[in-house]
Amino acid sequence: MAATRKKSTKKTKSDSSRFKTGIKILFLLLVIVGTAVLATERKQWPEKIRDHAAVKKIYTLRDEAIAAIKPADDKDGADSRPITVTAPKTQKPEPGYTEKERDSLENLMRKEGVTP
Repeated sequence: MAATRKKSTKKTKSDSSRFKTGIKILFLLLVIVGTAVLATERKQWPEKIRDHAAVKKIYTLRDEAIAAIKPADDKDGADSRPITVTAPKTQKPEPGYTEKERDSLENLMRKEGVTP
Protein backbone atom coordinates (compact mmCIF):
# COMPACT_ATOMS: atom_id res chain seq x y z
CA MET A 1 0.00 0.00 0.00
CA ALA A 2 1.31 3.33 -1.00
CA ALA A 3 1.59 6.10 1.55
CA THR A 4 -0.91 8.85 1.09
CA ARG A 5 0.47 12.28 0.48
CA LYS A 6 -0.45 15.02 2.86
CA LYS A 7 -2.00 18.04 1.29
CA SER A 8 0.09 21.17 1.59
CA THR A 9 -1.42 23.85 3.70
CA LYS A 10 -2.26 27.20 2.21
CA LYS A 11 -0.54 30.26 3.52
CA THR A 12 -2.81 32.06 5.86
CA LYS A 13 -3.29 35.75 6.28
CA SER A 14 -1.61 35.55 9.67
CA ASP A 15 1.83 35.28 8.05
CA SER A 16 1.48 38.58 6.22
CA SER A 17 -0.43 40.28 9.04
CA ARG A 18 2.39 39.46 11.48
CA PHE A 19 4.82 41.17 9.14
CA LYS A 20 2.56 44.21 8.77
CA THR A 21 2.03 44.36 12.53
CA GLY A 22 5.79 44.20 13.09
CA ILE A 23 6.34 47.06 10.62
CA LYS A 24 3.64 49.13 12.34
CA ILE A 25 5.20 48.54 15.77
CA LEU A 26 8.65 49.54 14.50
CA PHE A 27 7.24 52.69 12.90
CA LEU A 28 5.41 53.58 16.10
CA LEU A 29 8.59 53.13 18.15
CA LEU A 30 10.48 55.33 15.69
CA VAL A 31 7.86 58.07 16.02
CA ILE A 32 7.94 57.86 19.82
CA VAL A 33 11.73 58.04 19.96
CA GLY A 34 11.80 60.92 17.46
CA THR A 35 9.24 62.85 19.46
CA ALA A 36 11.14 62.22 22.68
CA VAL A 37 14.39 63.50 21.15
CA LEU A 38 12.76 66.63 19.72
CA ALA A 39 10.74 67.44 22.83
CA THR A 40 13.39 66.88 25.50
CA GLU A 41 16.91 67.94 26.34
CA ARG A 42 19.69 65.48 27.07
CA LYS A 43 19.98 66.77 30.64
CA GLN A 44 16.45 65.55 31.38
CA TRP A 45 17.35 61.88 30.88
CA PRO A 46 18.72 59.65 33.67
CA GLU A 47 22.50 59.78 34.03
CA LYS A 48 23.11 56.28 32.58
CA ILE A 49 21.21 57.14 29.42
CA ARG A 50 22.39 60.72 28.94
CA ASP A 51 26.08 59.76 29.02
CA HIS A 52 25.72 57.00 26.40
CA ALA A 53 27.64 57.70 23.18
CA ALA A 54 24.62 57.07 20.93
CA VAL A 55 22.46 59.52 22.89
CA LYS A 56 25.18 62.16 22.72
CA LYS A 57 25.46 61.64 18.96
CA ILE A 58 21.68 61.89 18.42
CA TYR A 59 21.41 65.14 20.38
CA THR A 60 24.48 66.55 18.62
CA LEU A 61 22.90 65.81 15.24
CA ARG A 62 19.62 67.36 16.41
CA ASP A 63 21.37 70.54 17.57
CA GLU A 64 23.28 70.83 14.28
CA ALA A 65 20.07 70.45 12.29
CA ILE A 66 18.31 73.10 14.37
CA ALA A 67 21.29 75.45 13.98
CA ALA A 68 21.24 74.94 10.21
CA ILE A 69 17.53 75.72 9.99
CA LYS A 70 17.49 78.66 12.42
CA PRO A 71 19.54 81.22 10.40
CA ALA A 72 17.29 80.70 7.37
CA ASP A 73 14.35 81.66 9.56
CA ASP A 74 16.02 84.73 11.06
CA LYS A 75 16.84 86.82 7.98
CA ASP A 76 16.15 90.34 9.25
CA GLY A 77 16.58 89.76 12.98
CA ALA A 78 12.88 89.32 13.58
CA ASP A 79 13.53 87.10 16.59
CA SER A 80 15.56 89.78 18.36
CA ARG A 81 12.59 92.14 18.70
CA PRO A 82 10.30 91.63 21.70
CA ILE A 83 6.85 90.32 20.92
CA THR A 84 3.82 91.90 22.55
CA VAL A 85 1.32 89.21 23.31
CA THR A 86 -1.46 91.34 24.74
CA ALA A 87 -2.99 94.50 23.36
CA PRO A 88 -2.51 97.70 25.35
CA LYS A 89 -5.26 98.26 27.88
CA THR A 90 -7.74 101.01 27.11
CA GLN A 91 -8.92 103.27 29.86
CA LYS A 92 -12.51 102.81 30.87
CA PRO A 93 -14.13 105.28 30.92
CA GLU A 94 -12.09 107.30 28.49
CA PRO A 95 -10.72 110.53 29.96
CA GLY A 96 -12.77 113.70 29.50
CA TYR A 97 -16.44 114.58 29.62
CA THR A 98 -19.11 112.70 27.74
CA GLU A 99 -21.46 114.54 25.40
CA LYS A 100 -24.27 114.35 27.94
CA GLU A 101 -22.09 115.91 30.65
CA ARG A 102 -20.93 118.70 28.27
CA ASP A 103 -24.53 119.54 27.32
CA SER A 104 -25.61 119.70 30.96
CA LEU A 105 -22.59 121.90 31.80
CA GLU A 106 -23.42 124.30 28.94
CA ASN A 107 -27.06 124.46 30.13
CA LEU A 108 -25.91 125.26 33.67
CA MET A 109 -23.56 127.97 32.39
CA ARG A 110 -26.40 129.57 30.38
CA LYS A 111 -28.65 129.55 33.44
CA GLU A 112 -25.97 131.25 35.52
CA GLY A 113 -25.40 133.85 32.83
CA VAL A 114 -21.94 132.78 31.73
CA THR A 115 -21.71 132.27 27.99
CA PRO A 116 -19.30 129.72 26.65
